Amino acid sequence: MGIAIWSKLTIDNYKTTPNDQVVDGQVGGRPAKQIKDDSGECVVTFAAEQGRVDVVVEADSVERACEIADRAAEVVEPKTPEPAN
Repeated sequence: MGIAIWSKLTIDNYKTTPNDQVVDGQVGGRPAKQIKDDSGECVVTFAAEQGRVDVVVEADSVERACEIADRAAEVVEPKTPEPAN
C-alpha cells in the first residue's frame, strides 16, 4: 500500500489507461474516484486542500485491493485539509 499527496494535481488530473475501470464517488463527503486496473491494483484518489491524495493498493484480487484502499482512504481523509472551493 502507498499513499501519495499531490499538491498541484486534482482528481481530474489522474491519468487512466483504456482498460481502467473508473467510478466517481466520495470519501468523507469529498469528490473522489476509485480506479481499478487489470493487474489487481486499486487506487482511491480524493480531493484535498490544494490537490489530491492517492491511496494505492495491490492485492491478490482487485476487489480485495479496493476494500483495503477504501478503508485506508476513510482513515486518511479526516487528517487531510479540506479542499478549497
